[in-house]
Amino acid sequence: MTIVWNKELETGIKVIDEQHQFIIESLSSVETSTLEKNELFELLTRLQAYLSVHFDVEEDYMKDTDYPEYQKHKAIHDKVLEDCQDILTQNYSNNDASKVAYKLVGYMKNWFSEHYANEDVKMAEFLKQNDWKIG
Repeated sequence: MTIVWNKELETGIKVIDEQHQFIIESLSSVETSTLEKNELFELLTRLQAYLSVHFDVEEDYMKDTDYPEYQKHKAIHDKVLEDCQDILTQNYSNNDASKVAYKLVGYMKNWFSEHYANEDVKMAEFLKQNDWKIG
């Protein structure tokens, strides 16, 4: 399953859209990478760190607006970070880098598609309905 950034993925919240676009483009870069094992794992680890920063941004917006589904949304974020860490940790020494990258990218693409449609759209609508002005 390929995800390509397009207008349909925009939430209307500039910083979140820019971060989502970066995540999607990073997943595509990992997928087509020809890096050596250590370099690829470094790239995957940096992507995971960026994802954590992105989640912090969303969570700050949700807290600032008293988003009623904050706890549920945060729990989903926490779970995906845990799952990504597990994929990286459990597979680093046992598999070649391309298999680990394939597994992580596949997981992230499936997760992003579902999470965006089921959670981020609702969050963005709530923020906009509550006149939350985000650049």
